[in-house]
Amino acid sequence: MATAREAANGALLTVDLVEQTIQTPQGAPIAFDIDAQRRQALIEGLDDISRTLERQPEIAVWQSRDRTGRPWIWNLDPADQPAAMSCAS
Repeated sequence: MATAREAANGALLTVDLVEQTIQTPQGAPIAFDIDAQRRQALIEGLDDISRTLERQPEIAVWQSRDRTGRPWIWNLDPADQPAAMSCAS
């Protein structure tokens, strides 16, 4: 609790993601847990979009297979779409 109060009053804390510790102004380390993937992303400076873009080759393979298996999903040209049916009352 004292550490939170000190931090709120402007004391500097040092966060070490590699060692997963917070260093107090007195030098005492406080261990903390963080998800391994999230930790690595923070260390590398990656956000969720950047992490997704790292998988672009895998995404391209999936899209290619999906285009072959479900071509109607990928046909985005409105001119190629069937005309909408209307119901006359």
